[in-house]
Amino acid sequence: MNKQMSSIIKIGLAVFLSVITCNISFAVTGTWNSAAVSSDFEDTANWVSGTKPANSTANSEVATFDGDASTIINPNLTMDRSIGSINFNTTGWTLGGTNYTLTINNGIGIANNASVTGTVNIETNINLGTGTGQQTFNAFNGTLYFSGSIIGTAGIFNRTGVMILSGNNSFAGGVTAGNLGIASATALGTGTFSVSRGTFDNASGGALTLTTNNNINFGNQAVNFVGTNSLVMGTGTAFLTGNNSVTVQNNKLTIGTLSAATNTFTKAGAGTMVINRSIGTGSFVVSAGTLEIDSQLITLSGISSNKLNATGTGVFKLGSLSFDLTNADLTNGNTWSIWGSATTNWDLSSFQLTGWSDSGGQWAMANGQGLWSFNQSTGILSFSAIPEPSTWTLMGIGAGLLVWVGYRKRKANI
Repeated sequence: MNKQMSSIIKIGLAVFLSVITCNISFAVTGTWNSAAVSSDFEDTANWVSGTKPANSTANSEVATFDGDASTIINPNLTMDRSIGSINFNTTGWTLGGTNYTLTINNGIGIANNASVTGTVNIETNINLGTGTGQQTFNAFNGTLYFSGSIIGTAGIFNRTGVMILSGNNSFAGGVTAGNLGIASATALGTGTFSVSRGTFDNASGGALTLTTNNNINFGNQAVNFVGTNSLVMGTGTAFLTGNNSVTVQNNKLTIGTLSAATNTFTKAGAGTMVINRSIGTGSFVVSAGTLEIDSQLITLSGISSNKLNATGTGVFKLGSLSFDLTNADLTNGNTWSIWGSATTNWDLSSFQLTGWSDSGGQWAMANGQGLWSFNQSTGILSFSAIPEPSTWTLMGIGAGLLVWVGYRKRKANI
């Protein structure tokens, strides 16, 4: 090997080692020092060996907190910064800095160690980034309590443990929750709330109405609402992807529109669930407590319709019906049976058909199609066609002929 080739190899090796060294230097796991001298997140004196996670978009930048949080100075953000993820190995920590925002760049955003059984408080604001996926917040056996604002286009996936959201949130990627405490009117951001499993509750300390009108995905697994306080979810639409049940343990849970398709919706628990509008097939089981349907849509197709079925030992309270008559068979005399099950536990005390006139439970309505009547007791909807003008003319001529013939007969007998 000549000297020129040897020099080239040495230079190449030096460049390679330099690149490796640079890459390794970006992968920093910083551990908060149990002997921290201040709460400043940016002060290297507060990190073991002076090594803090860089303010970088690299996902490998990790901050770790362990030790007795009650005897250690807790960290505060003193500037807007980015980080890959944060791990809490012990309970009781508070990450402060309410005037600043921490951008999380890793899919595993914030997590407790499995040994943490208490609460970790995140008071600083959180930016979930510009992605379309969901950041994983994992409380394991403890609780992650977020009181700062959460922004960004990504969403939150609560893997295990309890997560409480109480900030003024605007993140758009939705929430997929196992165990969730909703503690502000904007807690869920603007995306879809997917309650695929587990429990959720109103953790605000009083009755709460959400203002973000999130759509809800109830999925096909049982959902549990604790009901420490009543909760109004807003005007969004709740979807079922299979037969499903919602347990309302206490107080009242109110949702906007329920779209159940052909699935059966079961209401369980001693509390009350209110559905402002139902546009599914209308198959309900009330195993306990009360289910209130403010408005149920019934769609007529030919001489068939979706029937309103409500069974179980609980109370089914129906506020009103509305009919989609677009595809109804308007043959004179047609009838549709709307009640699909016995009404033993039905509460029809506030029942009404908007735009119809009521006479002791016999409802009537006339439109350009004909005359409609609905018997509240039997659930039978009937249609009578309005004769065409030519028919009215013929009927009038016929009646006149009958009168004339009668007159002639009487005159002939005189």
